[in-house]
Amino acid sequence: MCQANFQPVLTGFGVTPTGGLRQPELPPQKRAKAVLLDDREPLIPQYVDACAEALAEALDSLHRPLLIADFERPFCTAYAALLKIVAPHAAGLAVPEAYTSIPHDFLFAAPYVPEVSFARWLARRRERLLPDLRPVAYTASPDGEGALEAASIPAIGSLLRQHPSRVFDAPTLLCRYFSYLENGKPVFVFFDDKASLARRLKALSGAGVEQVVVLSEEYGQAAELELCVFAAECS
Repeated sequence: MCQANFQPVLTGFGVTPTGGLRQPELPPQKRAKAVLLDDREPLIPQYVDACAEALAEALDSLHRPLLIADFERPFCTAYAALLKIVAPHAAGLAVPEAYTSIPHDFLFAAPYVPEVSFARWLARRRERLLPDLRPVAYTASPDGEGALEAASIPAIGSLLRQHPSRVFDAPTLLCRYFSYLENGKPVFVFFDDKASLARRLKALSGAGVEQVVVLSEEYGQAAELELCVFAAECS
């Protein structure tokens, strides 16, 4: 069985509208396994150097953690320049697919969506992978021709209480599912529990993945963990 050692990831780093650096309160021990940088605000080129200086100082004070670029906007040359400048101040750099043209250590893969088998999803990514192991929580209705819609973990629990159903394993998706009728049509609900997440973690470990992160405020309650944002080393 694959085990995981969980360590906190610092979130909240980002650019401010005035070109400064937004950052969380640093921990007293001045250490972190990883730091998450978002791109909520656009980065104006004239602010790149100032932001890079502030972010590099923060990374140095945290003893060079892994830097994860949790970017959702399209590729931005200013953000690419920022990552290149601060990369030497981090233990490694994880970037999304849009930024793989710059030097990096990991591909930061978006959470798995059960549209294809997990093995096929994993096979598409041929470089060193840092996946977000966020729990699966989706519904699929025939009204949308089977299209998946994201749901929250509490919403999944509520659906199961409203429509008591037998829960099944989805072996190729490495998650669980149940179904119920709505207006005479079946609705399928895909979700994770601790056992299915453990199976996916084992599959990742078997494929050579050394670390994962989970970026989900709900996961702590779902998996009975004290930490809801963490990094895990497979061993």
